[in-house]
Amino acid sequence: MPRIEVPRLPADVKDPALAVILGRRMERDGFADDLETIIERAAIDDLQVLYHERDHDLRSVLKLAHAAAAHALGRNATVITARDVRGALSPRGALSS
Repeated sequence: MPRIEVPRLPADVKDPALAVILGRRMERDGFADDLETIIERAAIDDLQVLYHERDHDLRSVLKLAHAAAAHALGRNATVITARDVRGALSPRGALSS
């Protein structure tokens, strides 16, 4: 399968580029809420770090964000937290690698 090259997200910035991507996806899916009301900054920061640790694999990090949302729903939370990102990464979570 051919690989499509996309620009890499910058690492050390005040506002993670991943937040922009997640916000646009939420907007595209019809969410009217601000990103910060859905996912806390620490969770975005963790996802951004994982993006860089996973050789800039945006697709796997977006899948992980989805799994973190499912983890948050499973505990009846109203906001996705860093705990949910870690929960999605755990052996019992959906995406440990």
